[in-house]
Amino acid sequence: MFEEIKIIDVSVLFPESKIYSDNKEENEILTEFEIQKKRLMCTENCSRELGLRIAQGVRLNLKDIYKDSKKFNNTQKKIKKFIREEVEPLIRKLSNEEIITDIDDPRFNFYPEFSDEEDENKEEFKLIVDNSIIKKKWNNYELIEIIDIKEGQTGLTFEKIFNKSRIGANVTQILIEDPYLHSKKQNFVMLRSEQKQPQENQLYLIYKCKKKNIDFEYELEPHMHDRLILFNSGVMATPGRGLSIYHHINYYTKNIIWDNLPCKGCRIQIFRLKGFDVVKDNIYNIYI
Repeated sequence: MFEEIKIIDVSVLFPESKIYSDNKEENEILTEFEIQKKRLMCTENCSRELGLRIAQGVRLNLKDIYKDSKKFNNTQKKIKKFIREEVEPLIRKLSNEEIITDIDDPRFNFYPEFSDEEDENKEEFKLIVDNSIIKKKWNNYELIEIIDIKEGQTGLTFEKIFNKSRIGANVTQILIEDPYLHSKKQNFVMLRSEQKQPQENQLYLIYKCKKKNIDFEYELEPHMHDRLILFNSGVMATPGRGLSIYHHINYYTKNIIWDNLPCKGCRIQIFRLKGFDVVKDNIYNIYI
């Protein structure tokens, strides 16, 4: 006896790609959206490998469609919701692989679930609401310095990089945004912490900061994709490698001599926020 063979219409799985343009009408976008939804449904009848390939292709196509639908707010919301609630969970399910969050690990495979690139075209100083706090978009800033760190360079600590002459003498608040800050290496570099069990980490970091008279707060943002550091002096830094600028850190060695650690080649750009008032403006209530 022969096994029943299921026939899949390949034209539905891999429809001919279309060129997107700014003058697309909403009904054309919705039609393309429906095609991608049907493609995702077809993964139920595919092998895991083929299903994963299809789902990843759907995600890429939907992100292109999302960008083209910027004039149609309701359609954009539908697409974004579909990606988050249907596409991303399916990809994670089909991937069936260990998530590697260490950015320096060759097997690194963690990326933010969805890019906020759509925000780049929003009007200047648009107000957004986040957890009942109104944040103001700050577009007015100027480049004042580029710190060029050479591969293998030593003698650079964060105290030397972000010194008072560079960021101001009266800094009391720092906001660090980094999609990979939760990784072991970056967390270790930021706080020079000790090896702890996962359940102890949060309390330990808060306790250690408190001993240095530092109020430590954190928030997980799943859609962050840029690295930046804001100082309440109106200075902003964009570190290309985030806080992971050192080679060869042994996490089990106490009393590390940070001046002796060789650096990775990278650049750190320093900006000044134009019009920033150190008395009136709050770095936690703005976004770049």
